[in-house]
Amino acid sequence: MSLSILQVFLGTFPESILMTYVGLGILGIKSTLKNYLKIGICYNIILVLARNLYGLHSIILCMVLSILIKIIINIDWKLSIMSAIIGFIIMFMGEALVLPVAFQYLNVNIQEVHKSLSLYFGLFYLSKVPLLISALSIYFLEFNIKGMLNDEEINI
Repeated sequence: MSLSILQVFLGTFPESILMTYVGLGILGIKSTLKNYLKIGICYNIILVLARNLYGLHSIILCMVLSILIKIIINIDWKLSIMSAIIGFIIMFMGEALVLPVAFQYLNVNIQEVHKSLSLYFGLFYLSKVPLLISALSIYFLEFNIKGMLNDEEINI
């Protein structure tokens, strides 16, 4: 499936920034908006190229995200890999929880969703609610895993 410019700009670009922010934020790492934007731009360039590698694109994109985080944020490899995986897990959870229920409730299939831009964006944004809730919790409540565990139990 190819992505239109509109889908990249309004969909996957904000998603990549949210995944990065949430993955790093859960580990207690904050960065600048400029760094998040750099990661989002680079990630989306690779996403457009790797999108048609069905079955492999998620693994490739997770590796790409961890490499981008390592290079741009300049943190340890362990932390960059963990943050990319955390971001992807929360994104996948949203898709796994929301999309099957929405498809059944709306009585639509994937082909119909891709034909209707409004339906595509509606379901796309709905599936990102867990990422958004996580991002808001990190920003407003300063939620992170370091705050939940003693420093002796986790060394990140």
